[in-house]
Amino acid sequence: MGDFDSIRVFLAAVRRRLVWLEVAGSVGYLLAALGGAWLLLALVAAQAPSGLWPVAALVAALGALAAVVTLRVVPLARALGDERMAREVGAHAPAIHSDLLSAVQLARDLERGEARFSAALAHSLAHAVAADVGGLRPATIVTPRRLRVPGLLVLAVAAGYLLCLVGGPGMLRRGLVHLFVPPSPGGADAAEVPIIADLTVTYTYPAYMRRPPRTVTATSGDLLAPRGTTARLTARPIAEAERADLIVGESTRKVEIQGGLIVASLTVEQASSYRFQFKPKGRRSLREATAHRIDVEPDRPPRVEIYAPADDLEIAGQRKVEVGYQVDDDFGVEEVALLWRVGSGREVREVVRKVAPPQRNVTGRKEWDLASLGLKAGERVAYRFEARDNDNVAGPNFGSSRTLYLKIYSPREKHESLVKRQDEVFEGLLGVLADRLERPPQATDDAATAPALQAVGEIHRREEGFAQAAARLVPDLKADPLAPKDLVAALQGIGERLGALLQKEAEVLTDLGQRQRRGNLKAAALGRLRDENGRHVTELERDVILLDDLLGRQRLESLLQLADEMAHSRDRLRSLMEQYRRTRSEALRREIERALQQLEARVQELQAKMSELGRELPDEFLNREAVKDLNLGKSLAELRELLEKGDLAKAQAELDRLSRKLDDLTQALDGNLRSFRQERFAAAEKALGQMLDRVADLHAQEQEIARETERLVREVRQRSRDVTRDRIDGVARALVGRSDRLRQKLGEIRREALNPYHQEELDRTRARVEDLRKALDQGDLEEAQEMGRAGQNALRTLTEDLRDEVARAPWRKPKRAVEVRQGLDRAEEALPQLDEIVKELERALPRPEQLLDGEQRRRLAELAARQREVRRRTGKLAEEARGVREKGAAPSPAGPPLGLGEDAQKTLRAAGSAMRRAETRLRNNEPREAHGQCGEAVTELEKLRNDLKRARHPRFSNFAGQALDRSAVRIPGADEHRSPREFRQDLLDAMKAAPPAAYRDQVRRYYEELVR
Repeated sequence: MGDFDSIRVFLAAVRRRLVWLEVAGSVGYLLAALGGAWLLLALVAAQAPSGLWPVAALVAALGALAAVVTLRVVPLARALGDERMAREVGAHAPAIHSDLLSAVQLARDLERGEARFSAALAHSLAHAVAADVGGLRPATIVTPRRLRVPGLLVLAVAAGYLLCLVGGPGMLRRGLVHLFVPPSPGGADAAEVPIIADLTVTYTYPAYMRRPPRTVTATSGDLLAPRGTTARLTARPIAEAERADLIVGESTRKVEIQGGLIVASLTVEQASSYRFQFKPKGRRSLREATAHRIDVEPDRPPRVEIYAPADDLEIAGQRKVEVGYQVDDDFGVEEVALLWRVGSGREVREVVRKVAPPQRNVTGRKEWDLASLGLKAGERVAYRFEARDNDNVAGPNFGSSRTLYLKIYSPREKHESLVKRQDEVFEGLLGVLADRLERPPQATDDAATAPALQAVGEIHRREEGFAQAAARLVPDLKADPLAPKDLVAALQGIGERLGALLQKEAEVLTDLGQRQRRGNLKAAALGRLRDENGRHVTELERDVILLDDLLGRQRLESLLQLADEMAHSRDRLRSLMEQYRRTRSEALRREIERALQQLEARVQELQAKMSELGRELPDEFLNREAVKDLNLGKSLAELRELLEKGDLAKAQAELDRLSRKLDDLTQALDGNLRSFRQERFAAAEKALGQMLDRVADLHAQEQEIARETERLVREVRQRSRDVTRDRIDGVARALVGRSDRLRQKLGEIRREALNPYHQEELDRTRARVEDLRKALDQGDLEEAQEMGRAGQNALRTLTEDLRDEVARAPWRKPKRAVEVRQGLDRAEEALPQLDEIVKELERALPRPEQLLDGEQRRRLAELAARQREVRRRTGKLAEEARGVREKGAAPSPAGPPLGLGEDAQKTLRAAGSAMRRAETRLRNNEPREAHGQCGEAVTELEKLRNDLKRARHPRFSNFAGQALDRSAVRIPGADEHRSPREFRQDLLDAMKAAPPAAYRDQVRRYYEELVR
């Protein structure tokens, strides 16, 4: 680097430092000027507010900036050359001032080529100057003292602000606000104090809400209302106003002044804010400094619940399903729809109820006809309820229930799938038997023992797999209502016996395998294995024969099941045709078409099964020619043709002929099955017949005891009427008025406030109290007593449930808690009244033992003795049934009914317990209570009798029509009750019928409450 370059580098360093210090000083001057000017303007603006002050503040800022640029920045930019820097250095180092300036000028002339001097002398001078400046530092030449003046000015201005903050902070704040906050629309000023008082808001809600207007006084002004609500605002200004405005969001609207009050209205559409603004006389307009909030109260979607069924369902056949829904909304439900999807298909929506006018709470039931969906067995349907509210302002809201599923199944198809699994086990065990017979474990020499051992191991593993498959079938068969009970016991026995043999054989195989690994396995050692193989052969021969017989019987039973389904379909077709003949309904016409299709499908299925079974069963057990001669297909074709022509008379005649053919078919198939059972299950058939005879005898004797006990009950009741005849009318009249007051008290409970289950309890209580009232009118005090006790149980249950509901309600719906609490109060007031009525009836009626004469006591004692004997025989039969179950391990089907022993034992024990209670009641001279226990014993024996009949002739009639049943699967509910006696008879009949599996627990609880 040359000497001239060294000088330039030094001067550039001085220039940079000078520039930074000058810029910092300029900023200081600018801050001081701006701060000082704005401080003076703010102090003046605080005393004289004006909309021009922001302009003045801007002008002051621009002036200060212009002055600094003109006085500081521009001169500095013009004085940044090397000569100016040389003079700046010379001012701090006078000794080199002249030489440095000369070197800068000579370097300029040399660069321009204008040198009139010796270049060597110039370079010599530059060398000397470069050496001199090398000892200098830019920081000693350009010092921070240049910032002293602007720094002092900034400190002075800051001190001025601090003094103003201490002396008058409000004034300084007002002045700065006037300087920097733009004036409000219309030139209004933001008020620092409240400018309105007595703010009142009147809400007028949208018409769909059906809410009365609501007025809120002395409010803060914040609004919370549903969308579409009109809010009328009334406020008193602090000074007389010439005009007023309402600023909503960014828009301004003129409002009225009435009687010195500002009156405005706005419609709530979205979250926002508003302010009042008014102009006092002789002054500028004032506006509120703080805005009032506007919040939208949401209109929540309807809440939808499916209250029954409580869970997913499996439905046998395309039946009608009754589903219950409950909807509540904060303003009103307008529509309820059912949505469903079959499999992964599209969702279908069907409106089930239009609510006009809209209601806040809607409860209903939908009878859903699954036949209209065209479902097949195994398909699953997802369904839910959806509700729409009546919001016509922001648009309707939709609420949805949880999604439940129902699945269509056929008990017969499920059973046939289990038959196929049994057939696989049978074929597998038959193959294992063949291998054990054809390849027994033997070896001619020691070298052949290893292959023989390996072959037995393979057979052993196969047999073990099939034995486990038989064991896995057992729980599925237990859940199958169509599976014969002895089949479960047979498969259990096969699994247990083969498992024991396989365990022993496995021990032998393990021992021989260890010998083989040690190299000392001899051919003679296979003798143990041959012995085990022989035992397996014996057991397998018996097992495959038993399984073959059981499979054959099930296949014949399946044919009979199909025939029963055809008979059900025929009966339904006949009923539909009769209805159609009277009404000519198009809906019935479609039902007839579906029933005919089902009947045709069953005929085709029967023919296919007959053809299949012809290869598996001897002709003596399968009269295929008889079925072929019936020509059912032709009869159905002719029936269809007549129906299409509309000739109902001939169609009815053809249906009668088809009916006779079906009866002949059923009789033929029943005969085939009976012949098969008598030949292959002779001992079991005999044992079934003997047990059935003994149960029938016990049933007849218990029925006779129940009838005689009932006669005594009637006699005692008549005696009671005779004894109390003089006071019956008086007691009944006295209690009628009290029962009316009780009915009135129960009528005050608002039914709509309760959930569906509590509604049922309330309806049940009211019905029993109504029955009590009718019995009192008729003078039947005993009947009144029974109805009173039943009402007590129902009312106690309702009261306890309502207490639980009240305890839970505040956490979910406080409004509902009030309604339910009122219902609980009425129930708690009614319960003591009902208790007192029952006590009065108990005091009015004589005790049963007071009404019995000597002859009646003797008859009761005789009945007790007879009951004791029947109970003893029932217990003995139960013991024998238990023994039958234990002996059922035998692989032969001969003997008592396998699998029925355990169930029979339970039923007989239940009947014996009822007989023991009846005997005790008879000995205690309590005929009415004894009669009830006798009835329970009769019911248990009847149940066992029917089970034995089905085991002997399994027609599965309870299931034959399920696939064709079109009746609704109903939710247990509060149906209307008829008279007490008819109700009790209906109850007994209904309890004998098996409810659908999904409703079993609900139905059980329902009947338990009714019985109590």
